[in-house]
Amino acid sequence: MGRLDLSDNHGLTENRRETTLALCFVVSDPINDGGQWDMIVNLVNKYGVIPKKCFAESFSSRRSLHMNALIKTKLREYAKELRDKVAANATDEDIQCTIQQQMAVIYNIVATCLGTPPEKFNYEYYNKEKAYNSFGMLTPQEFYEKHVRPLFDVNNKVCLVSDPRQSNPFGQLYTLHCLGNVVGGRQTAYNNQPIETLMTAVKDSIAGGEAVWFGCEVSKRFERKNGFEDLDAQDYRLVFNTEVQIGMNKADRLMYGDSWMTHAMVFTAVGTDVSYTPFIK
Repeated sequence: MGRLDLSDNHGLTENRRETTLALCFVVSDPINDGGQWDMIVNLVNKYGVIPKKCFAESFSSRRSLHMNALIKTKLREYAKELRDKVAANATDEDIQCTIQQQMAVIYNIVATCLGTPPEKFNYEYYNKEKAYNSFGMLTPQEFYEKHVRPLFDVNNKVCLVSDPRQSNPFGQLYTLHCLGNVVGGRQTAYNNQPIETLMTAVKDSIAGGEAVWFGCEVSKRFERKNGFEDLDAQDYRLVFNTEVQIGMNKADRLMYGDSWMTHAMVFTAVGTDVSYTPFIK
């Protein structure tokens, strides 16, 4: 019986430790400026799309740093408020009511900074033959279904990743806890494959006339002035007499938090060597 009690106490301690670690991780960066492919799928399926001409960018959509900072500090404030309610044995109804009130404030901040899309819009344009055309009045959902989805259906795409850690074997589908953006929406999922498979998929997609969305770590070895990524972009050994950022392989960098996705872009072209092996541009 003593051993069982000790095991139970240990389990409680571990659960509390995991909860504390999860809380620290979440409040350290409650929101990111960006997201995963399945998140844009959820947004398009729920809200549709609208031409940029009909809903121009705002200052905060181009430079979201200050808006994000405001949202993050409010989310941390609200996290404490909710935890205090739980500690005080508040009812589920009270907690859910508080969450709704909090989200109304968050929505107001976002809507003030980014603006509110029109419920319906009329889209006027000239085609390649200089002929005038007009679509309207359409909701963003109708515009996507009628004029975008027949050419580009976001639901027909999959997200491939290359995570070489032994804990995550290739050929498996993975997701992350608490990573999502729409209640009841599509779950964020990653099909883990060797990097060679990803490169071949990019080559085949571009050869078929379709660009490829991708995310990667950009901040390291990025030569901003000339716009390229290369391990030889900076010679750290010449300055410090030691190598940096390449002392571990990718699996170890992921394991020790030295590598993560920092930017999303689009592949629009691909080149190959004489053996038709792709190298990306």
